[in-house]
Order: sequence, then C-alpha cells, then structure tokens
Amino acid sequence: MLTVPSPRPPAIQGDWWHHVTLKALQGYKYLSRAVKRSRPPPRVSLARPIGQSASGAGVSVWITRSTGADADDLRDRLGLCTIKSGNHLYRIRMAVSAAPSRPLYIPTALDAGWYPAWRRPDAGHNAPWGLTRHLRTDAPSEPELLVLPDTADAREARYVGEVRTAPPRGYLAKRRLP
Repeated sequence: MLTVPSPRPPAIQGDWWHHVTLKALQGYKYLSRAVKRSRPPPRVSLARPIGQSASGAGVSVWITRSTGADADDLRDRLGLCTIKSGNHLYRIRMAVSAAPSRPLYIPTALDAGWYPAWRRPDAGHNAPWGLTRHLRTDAPSEPELLVLPDTADAREARYVGEVRTAPPRGYLAKRRLP
C-alpha cells in the first residue's frame, strides 16, 4: 500500500463511500439475517464499523467519492465485477478529515490481489488516490482509496438499488482476455 501524503490535500477531505451488497453485510455479520432480501430496507443499522471483523480485527476497505442512484451504473463505474444481478447494493459514508489520524492508502496491485477489474492508473496520474476501471470500457473511472475501520465511521448503510444486469466484460475484451 502507498500512504496518502500528509498533510492531506483538500481534494481528499470530506465524505467518501464504501459500497457493499446486502448479502455481504449479512454474510460478514454486520447485519441480521432477518432482514429480507426480497424487501431491502432504505437504511440498515450496522453492528460495528465497516471493515471491523466480528473478532474486532480491522481489515482494509475500498472507498470512493462516487455515488449514484443506479446500482448497475455504479457497479460498472466502480469496477465491482463480482456483484451479479439480483444483488442489492448499499453505501456507507466514511468521513476523511484533514488530520492524518486515520491512515489512508493508494491501492496497488498487491492490495488488489487477483481482482481482474483492477488496473494501475496511467503513467500521468499524479492525484493522491487510485482510480477504478469501468467494467464496460476499461477506462480509468472513479477515485479510490483504502482505509481501515474507525469508530467514528457511520454505522448505517443506505440502499442504492438492485443490480439488474450481469457485470459487463468489456474491460477484459479491451485487454484481449477471455
């Protein structure tokens, strides 16, 4: 991980968002399984800050400045190739202050692992964040950072919508991959 420079530039300060499916929130026990996937509520309360495991350990989560009302479009712009149709997408606000009390990281290939939609930004990219890859075009799309959980993070997720289509594979075609 590459650390975001300190002091934090004004372009980084403010609200960022983590996007996650209802299924994942329930699977990782942030939310009760009693919430019906057939009727996703507009807001859900989380049992703990996102990124904090049930055992209390912190794991990094991807955040972005981007939001939107269309779950398919948002999934595609954020490069979330693992989110299939029928999933319900939620977003969680994560505030970033000027103070460097919370570590922020620029994603690298090591953070992405084998995630097929990740790709390093072009050589001319010098902003203090990484960029997502659009699933249809493989073009650099939205700002992204990695963070660890913080007790000040919102413990509420807001509903974006249902993903209605399968993830596009245009990013693979642009790279001449199957």
